[in-house]
Amino acid sequence: MIKKIYRKYKQITWFNDFKKLHEKSIQDKIDISKLRLILGVGRSGTSWLSKMLAECDENIRYFNEFLPHVKPTVRYSLENDYTAVDYKDVINEKDTIFTSYKYLTTDKFNKDLLDSNFIKRKLAKDCENPDIVLVKEVHSLLMSEGLLKKINTASITITRNSIYVLDSFLSYKEIHNPLWKNETNYIISNEEFQKKYKINNKTINNLIKYRDDGKIRKNAIISKCLTIAIINKMLKQLGNDLPSCMHITYENLTQNPLEYFKKMSLHLDMSFGENAEKELENSQKGIVNTKDPMSIQRDTKKQASREYRNLSPDEVAMLEVFLQECELNL
Repeated sequence: MIKKIYRKYKQITWFNDFKKLHEKSIQDKIDISKLRLILGVGRSGTSWLSKMLAECDENIRYFNEFLPHVKPTVRYSLENDYTAVDYKDVINEKDTIFTSYKYLTTDKFNKDLLDSNFIKRKLAKDCENPDIVLVKEVHSLLMSEGLLKKINTASITITRNSIYVLDSFLSYKEIHNPLWKNETNYIISNEEFQKKYKINNKTINNLIKYRDDGKIRKNAIISKCLTIAIINKMLKQLGNDLPSCMHITYENLTQNPLEYFKKMSLHLDMSFGENAEKELENSQKGIVNTKDPMSIQRDTKKQASREYRNLSPDEVAMLEVFLQECELNL
């Protein structure tokens, strides 16, 4: 109850602080029809997907995971990932995240909206009077349904085998990293979400039993993998349920990149032209075993079935059993 009161209080105070801090910006013209969202769990191919789409022919402004760096801070929790938010199927005009998104679309972007220490990394491509404002985001995903309904512009959700997501995550983060811990707790407590996305009792009981306490590796692996798979299930269903949203899998994308980028750009009303095709071709010439976890230069077709690097064969086999028992796709 205290946490719910805190989140509601922060919602009210954040909006008031935003208006004070950006008094001039809120007078600028906004156009949310320009927004194009790329939503997916981190390590699902979101960077490759969005960077290639940012090379389309249109006049594009491109943001890369901006939410943690909005001023004032988008904070839903005092612990773990503070941008993690509970499930919402409907959001209002004063919602913190909706407000953050819509002010990305002003004719001239006010860089004071983002932490100056991160502006170069998060505003990856800028221009005045953009045709398209492309936003790739991996945070606050449980709010995706409400956000996509509110914005109601063409968007993409991407999912990847949850075991590979976890394995890739472990290439640069330790297993007890706080990412996805809050989402786990929200899923456990939110019966509306469980019903909407058909999360069975077996899954919830496993999330409770194997909650990550920061000590036991097995618990953290199970908890994170199940949570990732649940978010993937939601993102896939949104792609099926919402006309504005298209769902793709990383596995299909890696096998037929040009075909899928053409399909996605058509859905997004963008032109994947000669320059974008050239960048896409160049991005696939990397080596399959690159040691840079953030690189998008890879031997693309081998990524979907590469060897696991950070999970043992026994851990992979264990996770496959849990996912099957919980009726969750890989």
